[in-house]
Amino acid sequence: MNKVKNCFLVDTTLILLLLIVSITGLLVWFIFPFDSGNDELAMFFETIHKWTSIILIVVSVYHFGGHWKWYKRVFQNLRKL
Repeated sequence: MNKVKNCFLVDTTLILLLLIVSITGLLVWFIFPFDSGNDELAMFFETIHKWTSIILIVVSVYHFGGHWKWYKRVFQNLRKL
């Protein structure tokens, strides 16, 4: 897979994971808090939220590593200013 397709796939995955983490976090916080009587549903969304967050961190580290040369160049240029 070439670099453009890989970046597109990783970026799209990051956006989807961020949406899932945001939506499940809001659901657990506002709609299904643990004292609302829907503890099983709250636990279900909390589990999805936690595992998706872990995957988001892993993909973010991969994304950061894929752009490492760019980060190095930017920091080098900033030090020259």
